Order: sequence, then structure tokens, then C-alpha cells
Amino acid sequence: TINIAAGTYTNGSGNCYGPQSYAMNIDKELTIQGAGDGTDPTSNTVFAPASCGGQVSSGVIFIEAADNVSLSGLYVDAQVNLDSGTGQEYARGLQTGASGTGFPIDNLLVEDVTFSGTTHSCFEFNYTTNSVARNVHCDRSVTGYNGGNANGYRIVASTDFLLETATASSGASSYYLVSFQDHNTYTLRNVTLTGGAGEYGQYIYMPYAFHEP
Repeated sequence: TINIAAGTYTNGSGNCYGPQSYAMNIDKELTIQGAGDGTDPTSNTVFAPASCGGQVSSGVIFIEAADNVSLSGLYVDAQVNLDSGTGQEYARGLQTGASGTGFPIDNLLVEDVTFSGTTHSCFEFNYTTNSVARNVHCDRSVTGYNGGNANGYRIVASTDFLLETATASSGASSYYLVSFQDHNTYTLRNVTLTGGAGEYGQYIYMPYAFHEP
């Protein structure tokens, strides 16, 4: 368990991990507990990573085939430490196990976390089981420097997933919540999607295969 005091933290010198360049890589059972409820960047624990080599990075946090991971009390600002006009951007706030790994991630808890400034999606839960995202907020109001302002939450090939007391606001040009691939089973409880879905007008999108009519 790592308890992190209020303040702003970055990935030292812009260090990033894995072939897809993530600012934080978690590959073991771990609890990260920040300060506050994850909604106030002025008084909570803020993770604001620097650029991974100046170009597009897949995301801020990657959880790789690790069970029993808990993240709480965090404000993830994916843009504040990037330089406009240089090609820098973070696509996702959080992503689990890359598609096709075959390793389900069990018992993941993401609670009291806000994601801001991502250009692809706030989080993407791939191949999770018995996992929960609670009191999470997807702030899409800040357009990426070099990317879009497209998506909210993605649930991919996950079973027994609970999204509870969650918001996605402003600027989603494609969708706010999408689930696809294999047999997703999940519960939505007290989920608020506001601000207009823009280009495609889809708040909730549930194809079998992504982009399939």
C-alpha cells in the first residue's frame, strides 16, 4: 500500500514504460491511496505526467495482468505538463491489460478518481473480472492539443463489472460509454452522461465488435 499526500506528482523526467508508452505501469498487487475525493486538483493528490518523448502516448496508467489493484483519491491531469503544438498527448487516463493478452485482471477497484485532458478515453477496462469503478469522473471539457476530444468510458471483454456513481461531461464527439467484444456483463448505477454527444450522437454504444453497425 502506498499512501500519497496531497500535491502534484509527475513521472520523473518524463520516463515512460512499455512499447505503448505509459507514464505509470502497474504489474503487481498494489493499493495506491491519494488524499481527498479526487475532484479538486488544488487540494487533492494529482498525477500530472510529463510527456513521453514528445509524441502521442497511449495513456497515463497501465495495469498489466495484475489482480487486486486499488486506485483511489486521485486526480489525473493528462495535459497540464504537455507542450502545445509539439505532438504531445496522452490518449487514455487508465487502461488494463492490452487486448489479446488472455490474462483477465480480477478485483480491480478504481474509486474517487477524476480523469481530465485525455484525447481518446478516460478509462478502458479490458479483460477485467469482478471489478468496480465508483465515484469516477470523466472530464472531457479540455480538448487535446493534437488529438480529439472524443470518448468517455470503454468496457471491453469484461465480466461482472460495476460502474457506480460516475459522470462523463462535455465534449464527447463519439460516445460517452461503449462496451464491445466477447461477453461483457456489467451494471450501471447512478451514471450521469451530460453535455451532448456531438458527431455521432451516441451516449451509450453497445456493438459486438467495435465499429460494427
